[in-house]
Amino acid sequence: MGVGCTTGSIRCSNLALLSLALLASHAAAFGAGGSTRVPTLRSGRSTFMNGAVGADPHSGLGGNSSVLVSVVIMNWKRPENVQRIIKKYLEYGNIGEVIVWMCKEDTKFTFDHRKVRIIDDVAANDQYGVSIRFKGCMEAKYPWVLIQDDDHYAKERGLAKFIAAKTVYPTRLVGTFARDWNPPSQPAYSKEPKRSGPRPIVLTSLMLTDKSTCRAFWEHVHLVEEYVHNFSVPLWNGEDIFFSLVSFKTTGQIPLAVGAGKVFMPQENTGIHFVGNHDNYRDEFLKYAIKQLGIDDSDYQHKTKA
Repeated sequence: MGVGCTTGSIRCSNLALLSLALLASHAAAFGAGGSTRVPTLRSGRSTFMNGAVGADPHSGLGGNSSVLVSVVIMNWKRPENVQRIIKKYLEYGNIGEVIVWMCKEDTKFTFDHRKVRIIDDVAANDQYGVSIRFKGCMEAKYPWVLIQDDDHYAKERGLAKFIAAKTVYPTRLVGTFARDWNPPSQPAYSKEPKRSGPRPIVLTSLMLTDKSTCRAFWEHVHLVEEYVHNFSVPLWNGEDIFFSLVSFKTTGQIPLAVGAGKVFMPQENTGIHFVGNHDNYRDEFLKYAIKQLGIDDSDYQHKTKA
């Protein structure tokens, strides 16, 4: 497979995991025997090209066995799901803590464990809506933060793939659910799920980010805050769009979707996507956010190839 690492090393394991994930997803996307060519992306001296991963053995990439991440999850209407997710994540070696933000009075619960932190601030829901998750991110103990919804969780090997990708691209936004949009001059939100690879939008349903990107979100939020408060239902619908755009704007790297194993859980028709006019709003918000952030075609084309 051509990975530049010492056989048997943790770094080699990390890169092999990521390479296999990308190869598998692109093979599925283009069909058996088809081309698996994907855009070349560089970070330091590591390169993703044609579905394979190459890394300089002196690039200083760390292994994933010692990496600890924080998990941030909102407890809104599915407390049974949240508690099940907590219990599952406490079994994983790479989970350093689980932060649960209580968003509704009648679904609050307690959980006594040294790795679990409960933030009981229901009133914040009225001020921040679903962007509360990025407030929780700022409270994280560890630099890398797994942000997710309450209707699924990452399998342990899936989390390992996330960490492998983040190890190669430390400042890049990594997720498993992705969406597309056209170049900035003609932006249009596509609700169709997209396979692994560079994608303009990764959803907060399941993403691995870092505290620096969460901080950048809050530093740029004033650009769209009035629009969000006037038009979004529920409050801050489209937080994943803006988060992905801010990540792209501040790091110069388009987010990366990685095929990672996950387990789906009951939704009970309470998710944000069940709200009326959901997709139309996201399309209009995307256009507004791109304009406010000053992302243009030349900027987009340059950075997606970087």
